[in-house]
Amino acid sequence: MLHNMKIGSKIYLGFGSVLVVLGVIAGAGVYSNLTNEASFADYRESARQTNEAGRIQANMLEARLAFRKFRAEPTDELKQDVTTRLATTKASVDTMLSYKLTDAAKTTVSSFHGFVDTYAQGFDKVVSLQTQREELVDGTLDTLGPKMAEELETITESIAASGNVETVAALERVKYEISSLRLGTNKFLLNNSDAAFENAKTFAGTAREEVAKIKASSTDAAVTATLDTLATELATYEAAIQSVHDVIKSRNQVINESMNVAGDQLSTSVEQLKLDLKKTQDTLGPQIQSTMETAVVIGSTLAAIGLLMAGFIAFFIARSITVPVGQITSAMGSLADNKLDTVIPGLDHKSEIGLMAKAVDVFKQNAIKIRDLAAQEAALQEKNADLQSNIATVVDAAVAGDFTRRITKQYDNPDLDRFAANVNTLVQSVDTGIAETGRVISALAKGDLTESMEGRYQGVFANLQTNVNETMTSLRNLMQQVRQSADAINGGADEIRQASNDLSKRTETQAASLEETSSALEEITVAVKTSTERAQDSSKMVTEARQFAEASSGVVGEATSAMSRIEQASKEISQIINVIDEIAFQTNLLALNAGVEAARAGEAGKGFAVVAQEVRELAQRSATAAKDIKTLITKSSQEVQTGVDLVSSTGQALSDIQVKVVGIASQVTSIATAAQEQSTGLNEVNMAVNQMDQMTQQNAAMVEEAAASTAKLAEETAHLRSLVARFKVQKDGNAQRYAA
Repeated sequence: MLHNMKIGSKIYLGFGSVLVVLGVIAGAGVYSNLTNEASFADYRESARQTNEAGRIQANMLEARLAFRKFRAEPTDELKQDVTTRLATTKASVDTMLSYKLTDAAKTTVSSFHGFVDTYAQGFDKVVSLQTQREELVDGTLDTLGPKMAEELETITESIAASGNVETVAALERVKYEISSLRLGTNKFLLNNSDAAFENAKTFAGTAREEVAKIKASSTDAAVTATLDTLATELATYEAAIQSVHDVIKSRNQVINESMNVAGDQLSTSVEQLKLDLKKTQDTLGPQIQSTMETAVVIGSTLAAIGLLMAGFIAFFIARSITVPVGQITSAMGSLADNKLDTVIPGLDHKSEIGLMAKAVDVFKQNAIKIRDLAAQEAALQEKNADLQSNIATVVDAAVAGDFTRRITKQYDNPDLDRFAANVNTLVQSVDTGIAETGRVISALAKGDLTESMEGRYQGVFANLQTNVNETMTSLRNLMQQVRQSADAINGGADEIRQASNDLSKRTETQAASLEETSSALEEITVAVKTSTERAQDSSKMVTEARQFAEASSGVVGEATSAMSRIEQASKEISQIINVIDEIAFQTNLLALNAGVEAARAGEAGKGFAVVAQEVRELAQRSATAAKDIKTLITKSSQEVQTGVDLVSSTGQALSDIQVKVVGIASQVTSIATAAQEQSTGLNEVNMAVNQMDQMTQQNAAMVEEAAASTAKLAEETAHLRSLVARFKVQKDGNAQRYAA
């Protein structure tokens, strides 16, 4: 039965059996998966909800941490960070609401919106209150504190200068109270402590009382006005502290009673929701595990049974295929060994084995036919070898430069004969092109540039024809241009030779003129040099006169300065005498008062009256002496002033003389400098004329050399024309070769 069954049917039967077993196993697996699908879906949904709840919790925690940073450093970046975190938290809440939640879980998640909104509203209030706090601190406290300290320092220095020690001590106490007030305010701003706030208010009240006491005892209007300003600033500062306290208290109340409560409630609710979801996962996990273990046992049993059945079926099907195939393979090996009498097995089978046997039999018959064709092929190979030999002979001759050899033998085969004819045609074409090229090149070697390649060519030989003809044309044109250039050079050489002769004559004349000019310049140079030396001597004498005038002017200046100092000293002595006179007057007045008081004292004041009289007389004598000295000083001052005027006039006269001498010195120096420059210029002109003389001599030599070179150029041009005349550039019917 299996011998007549096709291989495909056998394979289908085997794989069908295996597929049935696999279907049973797959059915068991599908049934198990369908049973666990709902549990898997519930478990996956619970895991998604747990992850989203974790994101809500994490985002809210990030928002609260950002808010803590904002409290420490209220910047726009941190404010935006808190707002962004809260928006992300609300987005996570919306995402979680889109999941498949239980009614209780949905109610819990919906409440998250309220917590986030409460926290966000509280944050907005805190931002507003924080802004008010910063405005009060920056605009009032930080401004008035240093200002009050500066004003107190100014008042203290003013009163200390007047010597009011008691008021200075009171102001120092006020300074201490205000410093303590500012310190307490800073402590309150840092820790928001009510004790620090009350302490600051106490210091403010004490400072106001001290200021009021100082103001009541002050008699200086400026100090009183400053104290009024200080009292007003203290009141403003105290009111600002109270406002800051109220703002901070409201801010902290919002944080503690609203934001912290909402944040803690959200964290607690999320944590409880995560615990509930974890309980669901803890219930679904063991159920899924138990179902999967049962499915594994069933699948393993079915797989073992299926493997046994598949192995049994595969063995019998494989044997029914491999035995006949092995027999046919053996027969094919015999045929491969050229044993054409081998019997092919399985020709009677109706399966693919029978078809393979028939195909092998066909190979056997074809091998027999091939054996017959081999003899015919051997004869053809012999003719082909002979043709290859003839082609090699023709090619070797062509390589050696002989293009006259041809293939003349006939092979009684159209293909071989046609191939031989093509080789002959190829060699003939190459022979024609090479011969024509050789003809043109031979003419070129003889100097004939009128020849060109004739005929019609294709491919490479057409390019060769074009290149050779263009080369000949270019050479003809080149030779014509060379001839024209040679003629032009010859004519130019004649003109240069004539011009060189004329230039040589003019150069000799110019050299004689330059020699005469050089002699005249040497005489002028000697005269100018003598004038320059005399001008330099005059300049030295004028310089000495200027130095003497400057020294005299300095002495007069010092004398003027000394007289001025004497005059100043006289004025100072006069002032001292005035002071002595005033002292004497005051002493006389005091003595007079003392005498009056002594007269009033009666007997007890007689002795004092005598002393007062002596003092009065002494004061009068001092006044008289001071008057005499003042008269002498006045007369001396007048004489000194007269001397100062005379010395000043002398100094002015010497200054005028110095100016004139300096002007004369400048003019003489200019004359000497100009003479020196003229001498230098004439030397340079003389040198230039000498150089021109030398250059003229060199030019004359160069002109002679140029004339010789021009003659040589004419000879070379004639030689070039004789060389060009060798080339023929036109046909004999027109012009002939160029003549030299």
